[in-house]
Amino acid sequence: MDSRLGALRSVTPDGRPLLVEILHSVHGLDNSDLEAAAYLESEGVVYRVLDPVAMLKAKAANVRDIDQVGPPIRQDRAHLQLVARCVPEFLHDVHRNATADGTREKEALAVISRAFKILQSEKTAETLQAEGIAPSSLIPAEFKESPLLRVRRACTWQFPRLERPAIKLHMPASTTSVNQPAPRQSQGPRMGM
Repeated sequence: MDSRLGALRSVTPDGRPLLVEILHSVHGLDNSDLEAAAYLESEGVVYRVLDPVAMLKAKAANVRDIDQVGPPIRQDRAHLQLVARCVPEFLHDVHRNATADGTREKEALAVISRAFKILQSEKTAETLQAEGIAPSSLIPAEFKESPLLRVRRACTWQFPRLERPAIKLHMPASTTSVNQPAPRQSQGPRMGM
């Protein structure tokens, strides 16, 4: 099903064609991803756009689920590679803004935590790895030394988990047992214990 409701066509100041598609939904994204969209104003028009973290998730889903050969030929693989280059820079900007303005720390933590969650998703991690993108390379390693305590703690807990989907995929069948309890799938240490 085509999720386009319409499109706007224009030309950039340097003469390149510009297409803005108006979408009803974005393949691979859920409501929480769409709620993280930003609003940008340009020449009196307000646009709702996805941040690079949500775009990475959407492009990974497109590469995984939609025929890329066509017809028509799709460019999702190239877009995924491009967006993967943008994610670390975007996270740097979010972190830098929070470091400069302490009132934005909670917002930065939410974005960084969402990035970790998306990168730890088994489907997204598998797709990224298949395309030669290491999920751990998309979160700036220097966040482990962040002056923001909550960001530093999140990184200490989350960085090791980025490789877990790959480990799970390559685990020999003989290492599992029907009698062993499933490992705890929490988002952090248990509180109140």
